[in-house]
Amino acid sequence: MNHRWRKATLLLCALVLSLALPGTAAAQTVTGAISGRVTSAEGEGIAGAQITIRNQSIGLTRNVVTREDGRYRVPSLPVGGPYTVGVSTIGRASQTRANLNLALGQDLRVDFELVSQTLVLEGVTVSAQRNAILSPANKGLNTAISDTAIQRLPSLNRNFTDFVRLAPQVSQTGPGLSGGGVNNRFNNIQIDGASENDLFGLGTSGQPGGQAGGKSISVESVKEYQILLSPFDVRQGNFAGLLVNAVTKSGTNDFSGSAYYYTRNQDLAREQPYITDFEQTQYGFSLGGPIIRDRLHFFINPEWQDRSTPAGGPYFGQDTAGAVPVLVTREQITEFQDILRGYGIEPGTEFQVNNDNPLNNFFGRLDLQLPELNSRVVLRHNYGRAEDDNFSRSNSQFRLGSNGYFFESTKNATVGQIFTTFSPSLYNEFIVGYNTIRDSRTPNSMFPQIQIDVGTQDLFAGGEASSQGNTLDQDIFEFTDNLSWQRGAHRIDFGTKNEFYHIDNFFAANSFGSYVFADLAAFRAGTPRDYTLAANAADPSADLPHAVFDAAQYGFYVQDQWEPSSRFSLTAGIRADIPHLRDKPLFTQIVADTFGRRTDEVPSGNVQWSPRIGFNWNLSEASTSQIRGGVGVFVGRPAFVLIGNAFQNNGTGIATLTCGGNTGRGAPRFNPDPEAQPTSCATGGGLASGIIGNVNLLDEDLRFPSTFRGSLSFDQQLPGGFVGTFQALYTHAVEQLFYEDLNLKNREGMGVDRFGRTYFGAVAANGVATPVRVSTKFNEVINVTNQNKDYSYNLTAGLQRRFANSLELNAFYTYSKARDVISATNSTAGSQYRFGRTLYGPQTSRDLGISSFDQPHKINLSTVYNFSWRKFPTSLSMIYTGRSGDRYTYVYGGSGGRGDLNADGYQGNDAIYVPKDARDASEIRFQNLSSGGVTYVPAQQAQAFESFIQGSECLREHRGQILERNACANPWVNFVDVSLRQSVPTFNGQTLSFELGVFNFLNLLNREWGQQRTTATLSTVNLLTHQAQSSADPATAVPIVQFAPTTAQFTTQSLTGSNYQIQLSARYSF
Repeated sequence: MNHRWRKATLLLCALVLSLALPGTAAAQTVTGAISGRVTSAEGEGIAGAQITIRNQSIGLTRNVVTREDGRYRVPSLPVGGPYTVGVSTIGRASQTRANLNLALGQDLRVDFELVSQTLVLEGVTVSAQRNAILSPANKGLNTAISDTAIQRLPSLNRNFTDFVRLAPQVSQTGPGLSGGGVNNRFNNIQIDGASENDLFGLGTSGQPGGQAGGKSISVESVKEYQILLSPFDVRQGNFAGLLVNAVTKSGTNDFSGSAYYYTRNQDLAREQPYITDFEQTQYGFSLGGPIIRDRLHFFINPEWQDRSTPAGGPYFGQDTAGAVPVLVTREQITEFQDILRGYGIEPGTEFQVNNDNPLNNFFGRLDLQLPELNSRVVLRHNYGRAEDDNFSRSNSQFRLGSNGYFFESTKNATVGQIFTTFSPSLYNEFIVGYNTIRDSRTPNSMFPQIQIDVGTQDLFAGGEASSQGNTLDQDIFEFTDNLSWQRGAHRIDFGTKNEFYHIDNFFAANSFGSYVFADLAAFRAGTPRDYTLAANAADPSADLPHAVFDAAQYGFYVQDQWEPSSRFSLTAGIRADIPHLRDKPLFTQIVADTFGRRTDEVPSGNVQWSPRIGFNWNLSEASTSQIRGGVGVFVGRPAFVLIGNAFQNNGTGIATLTCGGNTGRGAPRFNPDPEAQPTSCATGGGLASGIIGNVNLLDEDLRFPSTFRGSLSFDQQLPGGFVGTFQALYTHAVEQLFYEDLNLKNREGMGVDRFGRTYFGAVAANGVATPVRVSTKFNEVINVTNQNKDYSYNLTAGLQRRFANSLELNAFYTYSKARDVISATNSTAGSQYRFGRTLYGPQTSRDLGISSFDQPHKINLSTVYNFSWRKFPTSLSMIYTGRSGDRYTYVYGGSGGRGDLNADGYQGNDAIYVPKDARDASEIRFQNLSSGGVTYVPAQQAQAFESFIQGSECLREHRGQILERNACANPWVNFVDVSLRQSVPTFNGQTLSFELGVFNFLNLLNREWGQQRTTATLSTVNLLTHQAQSSADPATAVPIVQFAPTTAQFTTQSLTGSNYQIQLSARYSF
């Protein structure tokens, strides 16, 4: 942290402490609360009045008496209802409020005015509903997904996180859902107060099993959840982006349940040549009820999914209209397959491939009430299993069927909760959880990966490189305790949240060997151009080691919520998070001698402070308008893959041998046997000679990602139950991650070429780049440290209406801006460094660029409407999302050491120079290109590229310049999903309902609407293939490239999502 941000944080800590002592937030993290004041007709508080709160569905009863000022508060109440609240006192008429429902995190205010018994002869019962938005507990930015929305809004995959996108400040432009422009890997998902995350950080969804399309829990088991971006309650932690906070369903005093079946297939979608044998079905049941009425209740929900979808990308036999083209010929494919079979390798298909994705989830929960101990106990178990065939092709890679992989994931999560009231002013919440996650990734072929350079679309077969050794085991134990003490107008919380991790990661990419051949003739001859092998650094013949380590994150916090009046509340608190690594990587002397760094140094025990202040100011006695906001710091977990890299790539664990390319070492002859791969290069140098390859280091002072956030909102009650809102959110990095390669000899650069690009080595006339390394025994030596320049802001206007009188509606528009130094969207430290920023300046530069999570405009509309026919109720729901397209950068591609314009040792990450005129040979030159059986001469390519630039706004704006990172964006995205549900009552309150869901409804109306028109799904797009330089002098050299004239500005991806899909379902409920 630099001096400015450290000073600001310390000042905020001091301010919080001055306000918070003595003296928490209104609502428990997994429950709600009911509070209020009992007064006389004259407005004076009535002490000693008896308050009785009863949850009618489960028989839970809580009794308290009002304090001296007439106030009362009952925390730790289960979400839902209906609740009744009654008050009685001697000499005054009793009153009851009925039909109250409690939202997650809500502090429901129920006030009473009691008149003399002589004036009223009997008690009064009033039905009431209060708005969860206009609540003193509502201070930061949050979006509530109600049970009504979960049950009725259209959901294509029925994943409970499908609705996270409805939060107006959530961006969909990156690989995962970003909260306020912050990396999706720094989100947190918790269910019933316990973590439910892929802590290693490999999947984009953040859920266990996410890499295999798995989901944390069936949507049938979720009662309600929130998406929180700036909760100023310090009990909410372990995130720097967004927090998904969900609670699950429980049984009641009445037996209830459901059985359901959802299906969709190619016959219920727009007819397209690439949609073949597509089918998804989901089915399951739920059952809940009493084991002992008013005492012990149960709920269970098993669910299964069968899914088969066509793989994305080109294939032989496709309809070429709008699809990514096949740029290899039938003759090349046939020859490739024949050679593979000659080596004993089954090649796999060149035709359409379908990916199967079966899932299984089971959730079970028990709720026990112990009134004699003033306690409530919850025990639940959550199981998930996902299997996924993973195969795809792209505009630059044509894979045969052997070059895919199979992923499987199994998760078991058990959580216990105890809610205890020790006295009317002292209550406690205890949570303990244990979660195991087992992931494995197996290649379709147990042979080396083979890549053939045949033009703009390379051929691939054999064992997919990153799957050749890939397993991950995660064990997470956690416990949380929150003690709340009511002291007059203050509510003080003391708490701790502690998580303990055991990680066993085996990642040995290229352990079967990976070969690149210049052409098919070279493959037939067995003479590769490039070769990569991962092996045991100590003994290449021994098994490869795992990265095994234990870690923990301790959290301690205290806060006070002060309510000096019924119209104003202030929350001030401070939280300390302490990451601790209980193990260290092995020490490697040669790394210390070469770079002056110890491989066994890791960040551990660094305290990170999170001070927060939030307020809610009710502007009217009728609670019709409020201002809310605050400032605070939010500390996230790291993606533990970064820690795992340091344990595995330390110079003693796994060594990587690289031959060919820019290494100066020739590649050995091809050997198809994965157990007998060469451990030396053809021209000398090998693992036995001390070549280590990649090393990952962690700065000893590394701090985990944290952000400073400030938010301010105004809410106004409008006629018809609507609430209008304006929200502003500002985010600035306190600590973010930065990656640098210590093995570049001059990280400031050796000079600048004629186009303004900093270079770190030499690019020969043949286009091969040779970086100047500190040591040729190493490839990349990535050091992870911190930077704090990232920032973003969001401005939102919206209209909200919680479900009442048949209608729920949410409509928002958000304008956003997000800038960062690195958009770290990849899975390893090396790939973060390579692809996180397309850099043309010094490697040490911390200049800001457009973030991959930047989404300037977003419109959200979701609505549910019930037509209350007397016997046959109908429900209509809709979600509309309109947003800016994904960000990307055009870069140079290349192979064999080419495509590395700045000679830093990495291909595919150098942004292109956009010529003022593509036909001017002094700016860019072209080389003959054979693609798809057609040869394009330089003049044709030059004219085609000039036309391409003219048709691209981002390229036109950068003529005569190197393209800025993420300067380009895909077109605006419009999606409408609609659901129509018809219920048919049967007998004894049982219901049979049928639902018709149309996803991408616009495409149903017009085949040209709702299309996913994109350049690519990645943040870097290989537009020009680098072949050579006009000279070896960087001051005069002009790149010689190839450009495929068939390249389209945007293509309609061959995906089912580009077309409408109809989902049919039937449900039986009782």
